[in-house]
Amino acid sequence: MCTFRCHFETVLLKKTSYLLLIIFCIFDVTVLNAQVSRSGEPVSWDLLEDLTENLNIISFENIDANALLAEDVIETEDKDIPLRFAQKQVVDLNLVNSGRWTNLPNGDRIWILGIHSEGAKALSVTFDDFFLPKGSVLYLYSPDRTQVIGALTNENNKDSGLLTTSAIMGEDLLIEYYEPYAVRQDGDISIRTIAHSYRNVIAESTDYLNSTECMLNLQCLDNLEVNKVGSSTVLITVDDGTRWCTGTLLNNANFDGVPYLVTSSHNLEGDPNTWLFTFNLKSLNCFPSIANKGNYSISGAELIEVDADGGMLLLELSKRPDPSWNVYYAGWDASGVTPQEVYTVHHPKGNIKKYTHDDTAPLSSIWGGIDVWTVNEWFSGSTASGSTGAGFFDQNNRLIGTMHGGNSACDTEEGQDHFTRFSNSWSNFKKHLNPFNDDISFLDGTFFKFGEVNTQQFESNVAVFPNPAVVSFNIVNGNTEAVQEVTVFDMTGRIVLNQTYTGQPVSVELLPIGNYIVQVQLETLSIKTKLIVLR
Repeated sequence: MCTFRCHFETVLLKKTSYLLLIIFCIFDVTVLNAQVSRSGEPVSWDLLEDLTENLNIISFENIDANALLAEDVIETEDKDIPLRFAQKQVVDLNLVNSGRWTNLPNGDRIWILGIHSEGAKALSVTFDDFFLPKGSVLYLYSPDRTQVIGALTNENNKDSGLLTTSAIMGEDLLIEYYEPYAVRQDGDISIRTIAHSYRNVIAESTDYLNSTECMLNLQCLDNLEVNKVGSSTVLITVDDGTRWCTGTLLNNANFDGVPYLVTSSHNLEGDPNTWLFTFNLKSLNCFPSIANKGNYSISGAELIEVDADGGMLLLELSKRPDPSWNVYYAGWDASGVTPQEVYTVHHPKGNIKKYTHDDTAPLSSIWGGIDVWTVNEWFSGSTASGSTGAGFFDQNNRLIGTMHGGNSACDTEEGQDHFTRFSNSWSNFKKHLNPFNDDISFLDGTFFKFGEVNTQQFESNVAVFPNPAVVSFNIVNGNTEAVQEVTVFDMTGRIVLNQTYTGQPVSVELLPIGNYIVQVQLETLSIKTKLIVLR
């Protein structure tokens, strides 16, 4: 339940006092000698006066963390739902009824809101009306200024108006909105929930990092292909920033970089437009575990397909991951063929990426009414709550399912884990992941470096990358027609390669170094572009 410190506790009881409260909250204070900076820090930090001084703080009652943890033990016994780590506090806070505005001499203004939740390990926010005009910025930060989220800008606006932030460690949080005079009163900010974390949410403490001690840090693995696949693994925060699960970013046969993500249908908690997707949460080394720093998060996704019978769902993220994050778009296999060996990369307990492996074929079984792959006993490692939805990969490093539940644990050699079958959901997912090439039942993964696609060569929504190519190139097809054939000519016009396009990378390993022309044949279009082959 939300209460208010100082004036707030009494004035909310009377209608007339409520009007006085509103006037107080929006009262403008002029700050002299203001210097506005558009750097990576909140604007108020560049002012001579501390705008947070004597700020009325919105406070919440203490949460009974022990009671919540006791409930979680029962709730997550089968690891078939996302792991709860925070309690939602429902609020109605906006630019009018809370916080404090300060006018700057040039007509710009700053709004600051303070939040305190006793006993919280961290705090995060879900906005239900988020619109920033161009030029405005919003930050969340700790009172000691050691943690900052932002700047959020108009590029973070979404049609849904929904947005969930990552967490600030500790009991206190400040939200700062800077609005230039040119867009005065154009912004909308409304907060619907504050998430009070009663578990550790950032992998900094030794206890937290070692809480999954039987599982190998992905960073310990000397296997380039598995490490590539591991960079497609995503920590998903669902249900207004209160629960954790795992998902996998997928490639598609058009190689167009649409950010599709697959996870278990068990994870459908709350509106995916408020989910937070965090990449690159891993240890910087093998041992001891040291969590990496950096903000690699995307807020929001569109729900594309839900296959409850198959136990999987497909999302499209609200934006592509930044190329500098170096994330991988995993391959997949929809054939349903039993793999020789399997592994999963996951975020147990919301922790850094872990690798769990079995060197034998999984069993076919039924679990919870779903046709699944079952691992009776892992050769190395285990899973935990938070691993739900993690990708299940075969010996070819292609996704064949997602984790649906199970009871394996670090403290026992017994226990099973169950994974959905990607092949069972293929009829629902095919139109997105393989819209044209009917003969494809599997696809390899790839890194997308969109800067490598020369925009001048991107004709009719078709391009090749990487360019220059060393081993192979992919075809980026943003067209509504399927690619049918690929022909490569040398500079004399002689055909040096011709093949039916299957969606797989086109090998150039046998071609000499030099310049070539690639002809991409679609149903009614024929596109030619230059290609450089290097070694």
